[in-house]
Amino acid sequence: MNRSFIQIFLIFLFVAYTSNINPQPIGNEDKFIYQNFIVAVDGGVGYGFTDYKNSSLGLTAKTSLEYYPLIIQDARLGFKIFGGGLNLKFNDSRNLLSSNDGPRAIPTEVTTDAIFVGAGLNFGYAVADFFIPSIMVGGTFLNFSPKDNNGKILNFNSLDRYDKSILTFTIEGSVLFKVSDQFSINASLSYHPTSTDYLEDVSAADNSDSYLTAMVGLSYAISSKLESDLDKTTKVNEKPLTKPEDIIGLRNEEVHKDSSKITPDVDIKSTDEKDLTKLKEKENEVIPKIEDKPLDTQKDLNKPKEEETFFQFNLRGEDLFINSSSNIKQSALIVLNEIAFYIQNQPNSKWRIEGHMDSQGSVYTIKKLSYDRAKAVYDYLVSQGVLPNQIEVYGLGDSFPVGNNNTIEGRSANRRIMIIRED
Repeated sequence: MNRSFIQIFLIFLFVAYTSNINPQPIGNEDKFIYQNFIVAVDGGVGYGFTDYKNSSLGLTAKTSLEYYPLIIQDARLGFKIFGGGLNLKFNDSRNLLSSNDGPRAIPTEVTTDAIFVGAGLNFGYAVADFFIPSIMVGGTFLNFSPKDNNGKILNFNSLDRYDKSILTFTIEGSVLFKVSDQFSINASLSYHPTSTDYLEDVSAADNSDSYLTAMVGLSYAISSKLESDLDKTTKVNEKPLTKPEDIIGLRNEEVHKDSSKITPDVDIKSTDEKDLTKLKEKENEVIPKIEDKPLDTQKDLNKPKEEETFFQFNLRGEDLFINSSSNIKQSALIVLNEIAFYIQNQPNSKWRIEGHMDSQGSVYTIKKLSYDRAKAVYDYLVSQGVLPNQIEVYGLGDSFPVGNNNTIEGRSANRRIMIIRED
């Protein structure tokens, strides 16, 4: 039985490892909740429930490996395997005990040493960017040996009157507290009802024995479920947005009419005099239709006003920003300079900058990064001479997807900056 269980344990470990043979690097604030291959070391105490009147705390330690093949936003589902050692202590002032095996003379103190390996299904949910509670249900293989306080093997133990290698049911609750993107402090409480009544070498009841463990330890994330997918796409034919002719003026029908009515879930205040995150309530907005026309050259900008009016510019996130940040790429400045020049030549126009993201990450992180990116574009346009009171900034998070968030291409399309004319 020992050999077969160890074989299953090794097979599970091999599958978990080969599934992560090319682990993705962890490198931004979102990656804590997307850790999918985690190793942990824990230590703590164990407490037994047996036929002895009293129990006292013994030491226990374990190491574990968690693998999460399924992570959807803040929820995670995966497997956990673990192994370690356990010490349980019991004491009873009775010298003679009526047991299921007849009257038994018992020692005052008993210590049970055990080794264990186990596995289970683990479900976790990130309630905050730094805190993930989880629950695991599974089984544990336990090999135990009761001894007296002098270390002598007890009578029934030495006679092999019962099976000392057993399977137990395991239910465990645990929490992870973020220390960094890869390190976290974990705490767990687990309960193990066993299939034996001989944890202390005596069977004197109809119910089986059980034990409880409480541990704390340190976890290290070997890999993350997502690479910095926030700003990467596998489409090979797309070119970076580095030329003015890549900016397209869109028709009025394509302008997002309802986005001005959405208030961000997260209150992120600007240090400017005006509150750049507060959205206006705009109803019955009517914008005249115009022809689709690219903003091409300096010559286009000098045309009469009625021929050069644009209502919206769509800019892709990966073209504007360094991965998973609000830092603008040097290559994007050509486009932003053209937009700044265009708005400067429309001194009476009013604009809003909308930051949009995909759904990967916590609500707060998504909303904050969408705002930070829109604010970064605003700051640059103002630095190039655009009047601050011409533009308002909104961080809309993932509220208005234009692509499928379950695909890389869809997420790439959703990460965008929209500069929309409002007058």
